[in-house]
Amino acid sequence: MELASAPADLGLDPDRFPETVRVGLRLAPLGDGWLAHLDVDTRVHRVCDRCLADVVLDLHEQERCLVLPESQRPGEDDEERVLLFEPDQEEVDMGPVVREALLLSQPEYFLCREDCKGLCPVCGEDRNQNECGCRPPAPGSPFGALAGLRDPETTN
Repeated sequence: MELASAPADLGLDPDRFPETVRVGLRLAPLGDGWLAHLDVDTRVHRVCDRCLADVVLDLHEQERCLVLPESQRPGEDDEERVLLFEPDQEEVDMGPVVREALLLSQPEYFLCREDCKGLCPVCGEDRNQNECGCRPPAPGSPFGALAGLRDPETTN
């Protein structure tokens, strides 16, 4: 089964996730419940953490979870993701599983490319576009703040 959802319906930021989220769903019977396999596809829009250029990243994540009746609530030691339903319930919201899969699949750092040179710390020039010729500032001593604490009478 193929589903599509607006990012806002999943609780995702529409500025970062402006495109439709597509979800392929397969269910396998499992006792009184199901084992759900989800294939989630969309794009995320961010800025490069080094040069602030726009970055568009295709996300594809596979996730699975158990969909069980409330009466079969697993113990807290169970590491499987579980969605519970009541006996008279006709639908189970898979949105939280999809949202979490997308949020956790994003890289820790967004880069426009692996060899991004970033911005010049002196003038702010994008070093991927132009070399500005600025010299990086000399690192200060971690004890520099203590220099002003000297008593002028004892420095002789």
